[in-house]
Amino acid sequence: MLTWSEVDYCFDNLDRLTQAMENSTSSGCATNLLATYQYDTLSRRLNLLYGNGASMAYSYSPAGDVLTLNHDMAGTGDDPHFTFTYSGAHQLASETNSDPDYAPLQPAGAGTDNYAAVNTLNQYPSITPQGAPGARSLGHDAKGNLIGGNIASVLPAHQCVQQLFRRRT
Repeated sequence: MLTWSEVDYCFDNLDRLTQAMENSTSSGCATNLLATYQYDTLSRRLNLLYGNGASMAYSYSPAGDVLTLNHDMAGTGDDPHFTFTYSGAHQLASETNSDPDYAPLQPAGAGTDNYAAVNTLNQYPSITPQGAPGARSLGHDAKGNLIGGNIASVLPAHQCVQQLFRRRT
C-alpha cells in the first residue's frame, strides 16, 4: 500500500492500481473506498467503480481499440454511453453518444473549418477556421511535433486543441 496526502493506493501483483481510499483505517484496502479498478487479462481497464456507486465500463476490439465507454451515474437515468469506430490504421473514425446532454457544446456561430490536405507525415500544414479571412499556417519540428500556428487569435484555446488533434467525421 502506498499513502499520499491522506489517500491510500493499493496495487495487484502486476502493479496495476486496484483501489484508492481516503483516510483508510485498515491496511487491507477495504475502508473508505474512493474507487476500485478492474482489468482484463491484457491489463486493459474494464471497470472503474466509484465509492458513491457510479461506474464506468469499457469494452475493446481484438486489436485493443476502445469500442464502448459506458457511464452509470448512481441513481440517475442520465447515463451517457459512448461508442467508437476506427479505421484500419486504428485512427478514430466516429464517436456516438447516447445522451445529447453530454455532447460537447458548440461555440456560437459554429460551422466547418477547412483543413489543407495532409502531408506525407499525416500533418495538416494549415487550417482555415470558419469566418477567418485566410488560412493559418501550422509549423512542425523535425520529429513531427506541432510547434507553431497562429490560430489562437481566431479560436478559443480549448477549441484550438480540439481542432488540431481531433478530426471529426
